[in-house]
Amino acid sequence: MSRGRMPDGGFLFFGDSFVRIFTLVNHPEIFVKAYKGASAKGLTKDGNENREDILTSLNEHPSTQAAVFVFGNVVVHMSYYYCKHGRSPPESPNFAKIAGDYVDFVASLPAGSGAAGLERIVVGAYPSSLERAEDVPQSIAAYGVLTEEQAATIDLADSTLEKRQGRVKEFNAHLKAACEASTCTPKVRYVDVFEELVDPSTLMMRSQYLDISVMNIHVVWETTILLWLDKLPHILGSRVPEGFHESMRRSLNKYIKEKEAEMQEKGLNTRGEPGGAPLGGNAADGDGGGGGAAGGAGAGAGAGAGAG
Repeated sequence: MSRGRMPDGGFLFFGDSFVRIFTLVNHPEIFVKAYKGASAKGLTKDGNENREDILTSLNEHPSTQAAVFVFGNVVVHMSYYYCKHGRSPPESPNFAKIAGDYVDFVASLPAGSGAAGLERIVVGAYPSSLERAEDVPQSIAAYGVLTEEQAATIDLADSTLEKRQGRVKEFNAHLKAACEASTCTPKVRYVDVFEELVDPSTLMMRSQYLDISVMNIHVVWETTILLWLDKLPHILGSRVPEGFHESMRRSLNKYIKEKEAEMQEKGLNTRGEPGGAPLGGNAADGDGGGGGAAGGAGAGAGAGAGAG
């Protein structure tokens, strides 16, 4: 899935379904391409289709100012459980190696024809949005990562919020270290929004970033994009129109109404409307953004988790 025409001299965003948050910034210099079920580990393999597509894109657009990479969520939220409960013999993903190889790939990309060189940015994995350990097997099965029988073997002690957020922080620490050790010019930059999204006293995601579906691993788009305007002001902050915050509020309201009706029709439980400041929601479309875990997002997730 891609949004818009790939620009010359623009800013390219590549990633798993979480990258689609950036489609909310509708600007001709911003191009977003999401690869369904894509993993950071898969990206490191020679011949990987996503890897080849990224290389082709940058070779064909040498004046690109910045390339932003949003991979790693599949590794920590899905592949971890697939490797332990879907493979024989089971194994645990090597986060340090995956992160290092991923950043090495990003650092090896064409330097670009601009005077400043290509700015390469790696976005850290997002925190887990599932509140209870019991929700993890259901969510993993809903996304097609494991069968219901396989998901039933998941140890709930390995699925606590503390364990899940700990894995995200571990993987992100490896990403950050690899970026700092990169030898390209300029160095690969690391950035994440973990601290902004998570309440440190509970380790739960703050309510304004939680989707109303309790099974959804994705963050709410409209609130999260406001964090990214501040994190990447030179790319995003200067390219949103006047009234952007209000348009996000309207998008939230539309999404909540549509999502609540959809879930009521399916007999699914909701956690309630996103609360707190600044906004909440995702109305852009439900396939893998703020939308439902049992819907379109899950269809491609299992393949990516297994491959990665």
